[in-house]
Amino acid sequence: MEERDWILYPPRTMMEVFKCLPEGTWVEIIDGALYIKPSMFLNANNVRTSLGFALYQFLEEEQISGELFFNHLDVYLDEHSNVVLPEISFSSNEIVKEDGIHGSPELTIDIAADNEFVRRQNLKTAIYQKFLIKEFWFVNSDSKECKGFSFQDGTYAPLETDFGKLKSVILSHEFTF
Repeated sequence: MEERDWILYPPRTMMEVFKCLPEGTWVEIIDGALYIKPSMFLNANNVRTSLGFALYQFLEEEQISGELFFNHLDVYLDEHSNVVLPEISFSSNEIVKEDGIHGSPELTIDIAADNEFVRRQNLKTAIYQKFLIKEFWFVNSDSKECKGFSFQDGTYAPLETDFGKLKSVILSHEFTF
């Protein structure tokens, strides 16, 4: 939408507002509400790089097909009111499009500093469960605490909480960082 079109046809939904934002704007839509996502602190960036690289190496060595993203790719959980921006996501190729992932990825990892860690868990756990993301993790970049959930036997089970280790059920592998 061009700037002059905003005057004649202003956005009416959060998704329309979202699609009008400049590329690279760190925002999420959760249940129709727009959330501005703070930029990453140095620790969070270092954890994302270490964990992303470990995941990449494992997927390559094991020749597991799919796409790994650790560069804030938009994840459209639906097309009208839910777009999340996890720090790391892994998805099958079928739902990856030019503008992001359309559907539920197999794995998401949200990385946040102490001041954002609990808020992020509270905000996103229900939405990840609603859209049946098979496995999702919250990583505290300061303490290295990893809290995860996995969809097993029709329900979500908490995974073993650890520090500096993420034990993925769907990938059957432990990643250290």
